[in-house]
Amino acid sequence: MKFSNSDSSLLRRFKRKLHWQAHLLLPNFIPALCEHDAVDFDEIDRKHNEFSRVPEGECLRAAVIWGMELYGPREVDNLYERLDRLNWTAGFGRPAEEGAHHWIRQQRNYGAAGAWYNVGHVSDEGRAKRFIGVGNHAVIPNGVDYLLVRIFQLTPSLTCLLIGFVLKEELARVYECELLRDRTSQRERRRGATSVFILNPENLKSRALRKARGDLRFVAYNWFREHLPGFFSKLPSDRLPTAELVSTQFTNLLDAENIPRDWRRLFGYPSKFDVWTHQAHPGLHFAAESAPWIEDSNHLLVNLCTSQVPDEILRIWGERSARAYANFGHEALDGILVNHAAIAFLKEVSKDLKISRSEFAMHGAGRRNPSSALDKIQAFLIDH
Repeated sequence: MKFSNSDSSLLRRFKRKLHWQAHLLLPNFIPALCEHDAVDFDEIDRKHNEFSRVPEGECLRAAVIWGMELYGPREVDNLYERLDRLNWTAGFGRPAEEGAHHWIRQQRNYGAAGAWYNVGHVSDEGRAKRFIGVGNHAVIPNGVDYLLVRIFQLTPSLTCLLIGFVLKEELARVYECELLRDRTSQRERRRGATSVFILNPENLKSRALRKARGDLRFVAYNWFREHLPGFFSKLPSDRLPTAELVSTQFTNLLDAENIPRDWRRLFGYPSKFDVWTHQAHPGLHFAAESAPWIEDSNHLLVNLCTSQVPDEILRIWGERSARAYANFGHEALDGILVNHAAIAFLKEVSKDLKISRSEFAMHGAGRRNPSSALDKIQAFLIDH
């Protein structure tokens, strides 16, 4: 059977359309017609994997993930009840009337803003002998070694619980393992899109780091939600104010002078104007998590370059070790972390106020009874 030129053209268009639809369904198995055979993806992947790999001799560890929960008038009764069960105190062998529960009650009734209470180390009851003089216990999440706990009274009616989840070595290496793992380019169709994107090893590693960070943040969120729920436990997990201490041995992960062009940028590198260096400790830098896909983050990325920390500063916690770095970071950053939590809290309650104002405007426009919206505004002002 012979085909005319018009028939052949229609047949070619049909074949191309069929091939494209198959490519959209199985982009990693059926290549696009426009991909040139000369493209050497193996060589491209090799270069990208080499570029994004942690250099030999460097030690990249996610040492601590901090979570900060806040307790207002609505949450404080439950906080009292939970702390009464835990029986946390600031020191071994102290009487119950000097415990965290009674301290918070005293501060909220008679104290002033700015006071703090150091619970210190909290361990699993089955591993109590590991820390001499530590009598505070709680359920410890998988992958976490122990907790570092402090309580801050921000205002007479607002309490902040700061907990550092010190990670075990296996979980602490999560970022390093993701960066050392070689990957091959993948094609991916985005939901609702009619095109296919090629993700190189750098893209895939960056995605893996974001997922790992989300998993670490969820460790803190889930613990608070199960054991000491507060204001943020009622919100989605990404609203809990968190921070992470990522230690490196020689490299400044956050360089305020020069934006790095190597593996460090895969962490969602912020602008150099948003990187802060601790005044007393030049090896300690922090910045808010930043990336084009993040609209509003309640997460701080903190980097400790351990080779820049003098021995005399760490001597109080013993020799150089993951535990010493965790304690050092917890001690140096507690004020910054609490301020970060307070800002996150103000952002959340301001959203509630804006919603109430919007509802009030809608009631007025419809000439309806505005009492419901006014009640919400009043409840907001009383509770917070």
